[in-house]
Amino acid sequence: DSNTVNENKQEYETTSEGQVDLERLEKKENRSGGVLTGRTYIWSAGLQAWREHPLFGISKAATYEKASVYIEDPFWLPSLEASLHNIYITILVASGIVGLVFFMAFLIANIINYIKRVFREEKDYNFNMYITLLILLAIMLVTECMEGRIVYRTEVFNVLFWTLLGFASQFSMIKERDEMDDKKTI
Repeated sequence: DSNTVNENKQEYETTSEGQVDLERLEKKENRSGGVLTGRTYIWSAGLQAWREHPLFGISKAATYEKASVYIEDPFWLPSLEASLHNIYITILVASGIVGLVFFMAFLIANIINYIKRVFREEKDYNFNMYITLLILLAIMLVTECMEGRIVYRTEVFNVLFWTLLGFASQFSMIKERDEMDDKKTI
């Protein structure tokens, strides 16, 4: 005997003794996808659609239409409609190799600049804030391997990421400007 309980819009099952059953939902529903909850199917479908136009991509608007053809299990179609659940694959599919190269070049150039600043920075009160910003940005970039929120969407996560990136760039530029001013006075 088990009852489905809906508390705070989260469904879980309880046994007749009132204990919560923690077995993974995909096992109970006999669906595939594993711990990545179907993301590998979605990524594969996106990459197959990307092969149609690898240089410039298929556009974000056409991603669902083109990739849904390659999804065998219709259970995963609603997840695909939301996104490809990986920003790097999403950019590759929507904007092609050209778009991904520009995006990665932008990120890598900024990361190199930020890392250079860490090693030449005097350890003042701004340094701790700067390190915190870099850690938050790194966490966000890693989570984008499982989501697709920082490009092609406007939501809180997107705004937060680009705002933090802007703050980190501003901190870096201020330090460079101060170093150039010090050289001029010498």
